[in-house]
Amino acid sequence: MKKICINSRDELVIIDLDAVACIKAAGNYSTFVYADGRELTLTVGLARIENIIATYFDARAASSGFVRLGRSCIINSSMLSKIDMLRCQLTLSAGSGKEQRLAVPKKILRQYKDLVDAQFERLKQSPQS
Repeated sequence: MKKICINSRDELVIIDLDAVACIKAAGNYSTFVYADGRELTLTVGLARIENIIATYFDARAASSGFVRLGRSCIINSSMLSKIDMLRCQLTLSAGSGKEQRLAVPKKILRQYKDLVDAQFERLKQSPQS
């Protein structure tokens, strides 16, 4: 389990990153949206959350799987199940039947779609070990 600790002025919260579908910004607040639909809002900005996650994974020399999409959202790319360019949204799912749909600006969504597509193309072309 990948867990981070977020300590703010009034509370200390332990977050299980494996269960987080995305993190949304709302001014100086961040809302963690879990795959099962639960939400947790903290008085911590998205930039600080991004730094905490990066520090956690840098210390372990691992890839986080969390991707920042624009100014207001970080997604758990391991839960990505669909990118819909026509509706300008992406769908995150942990396989539990619940889905989280996020509206994303078209330009950002196009860039992310191209990145994901390129990653899968590289996997197809790499020799199997």
